[in-house]
Amino acid sequence: MNDMVVQIKTEVHISKKLANLNMLSLARRLNRIPFKAIGFEYPEKLFRSRV
Repeated sequence: MNDMVVQIKTEVHISKKLANLNMLSLARRLNRIPFKAIGFEYPEKLFRSRV
């Protein structure tokens, strides 16, 4: 979860405000980053394998 928090905080910082943040774009980027909490898997890949 900390991996995701760092990514979100970085995106908010880059966009200057939370209101300026493109949430769809952020969600797409987060789904393409491997996270330690799920064994360094890509969320999008893991979801597809379980559906």
